[in-house]
Amino acid sequence: MSETYYIDGYNLLHHVSHWKELAEHNLEEARKALVDDVSKWCSATDHTAKVIFDGSGLRTETSALPSPAWGVEVLYASRHTSADAIIERGVYDAADRESIVVVSADRGILDLCRGMGAMSMRPEYFLRAMAEASAGLSANLLRRQSRGNLGSVEDGLGAAEKEGLHKLRRRLDK
Repeated sequence: MSETYYIDGYNLLHHVSHWKELAEHNLEEARKALVDDVSKWCSATDHTAKVIFDGSGLRTETSALPSPAWGVEVLYASRHTSADAIIERGVYDAADRESIVVVSADRGILDLCRGMGAMSMRPEYFLRAMAEASAGLSANLLRRQSRGNLGSVEDGLGAAEKEGLHKLRRRLDK
């Protein structure tokens, strides 16, 4: 099942050392790096993400990214609201709250969104999920390359995964 991740952008940025260090020198580059990494993760997992940054504009705006960020929507909060308020509203308005995961270290927004039926994830666990997805993609690509066949998804699967797919196919055929 595909999930939508509502990510408190600055909260995540300040909990990851390489983005935090980059932000100390160039905040715009740090935001772009975060969005790029989340976009790569989205393309690897088939999830989508809304990265929400606190802003100083007059209204909430969707970012016009210079290059397409697959699966990622970037929002900047107005000066009259906050990223937490946008996340709260997004979860509240969602038809399928169970498919939403809120990423933040802010216990208040996590508790509030969990109370509405969304799942929550702290930044360190989200980073682990990103690393695992990246490692899994790399391992599958290496296996497929070593076999000389990049065209078949099944070639990138191990024996257990193939057997699971075959069992599923047999159940669906009944």
